[in-house]
Amino acid sequence: ACQLKPEDAPSQLLRATCLAAYNRFDEAKVAFDMAVKYGDEGSQYYLARARFLSGQKKYKESLEDYDKGLKAGEETDEQLAERLLPLIELGLNERVFKDVNTLTAHGYDGSWLYLVRGTVNATRGNYQASIDDLEKFAAKNPKASSIHALLAKIYMGAGNYKDTVKAATRAIESNPSDDDSRRLRGTANFC
Repeated sequence: ACQLKPEDAPSQLLRATCLAAYNRFDEAKVAFDMAVKYGDEGSQYYLARARFLSGQKKYKESLEDYDKGLKAGEETDEQLAERLLPLIELGLNERVFKDVNTLTAHGYDGSWLYLVRGTVNATRGNYQASIDDLEKFAAKNPKASSIHALLAKIYMGAGNYKDTVKAATRAIESNPSDDDSRRLRGTANFC
């Protein structure tokens, strides 16, 4: 019989990945921990465990591993994009904003980045920046009624009632049962 040595980090990483694929999450966590413990200082072990922990919705621990595994200035765009999930879930908007800006500056392909940055800008009260990003997302996803509903709310918050009506109307056209957009459109018509 073949015996796996606990200190063999690459084998532990492979074992952890297989266990996770078969929904044996507790055993997978132990194997990921062993890979990190016995692995060299290379980032692959931390990043693999970070991905696993994100999948388990353990965002704080996942972010800690991403931060250990990603060396500033050496991270790939894919790694930065992966790290966004725990950052978003933990509400770390400044870090989300920084990583999204880095990704868009690099030309990373993902219209969803506009959605993320637009949402962060809205929470900061930067309505025009939010609108700019969300309109870019909406242009690439015109049938997504939720983006038009979100734009309507942000237009309303910015006091732009004419565009509130337009966005709410697009949301209703995409989703006729969107009562919130109907109310928003009605309110904006009276402003």
